[in-house]
Amino acid sequence: SFQATPYRSDVIEIPLAAGDGLTRNNELEFKVRMKAGDTMVYSWSVPIENPEEFYYDFHGETPAGKGGEPKVIEYRQATGTSSNGSLTATIPGVHGWYLQNQSAKPVVVRLRISGFYELVPPGEYGNEAGVEPVKAP
Repeated sequence: SFQATPYRSDVIEIPLAAGDGLTRNNELEFKVRMKAGDTMVYSWSVPIENPEEFYYDFHGETPAGKGGEPKVIEYRQATGTSSNGSLTATIPGVHGWYLQNQSAKPVVVRLRISGFYELVPPGEYGNEAGVEPVKAP
């Protein structure tokens, strides 16, 4: 198939505070923009000993239109220390992860993505936390 966006690869490092219940710095959403039919391959991991202490929700959503509701598609909700796979978007919008560290230590999630997508600019919906890719050496 033909793609509207060029093929790309990015490495994203997402720091999350300890899950102490005092702040919300232990959770965030990171998503990329995709058109219906765009595909990405992903792999992420987080250095936590107990897989039950890290929760993720992999999903996609189309923002609400005028007076409408957003359309959300859930791909996977689970706990664990890593996940690998691919996604072909069935709806246009932002697709990615809600990540929550429930462990007593701060962690850095290392995410590798490749495929046909656009990064959401820092501060915009899908990347309110302002996460940026790791710069190549």
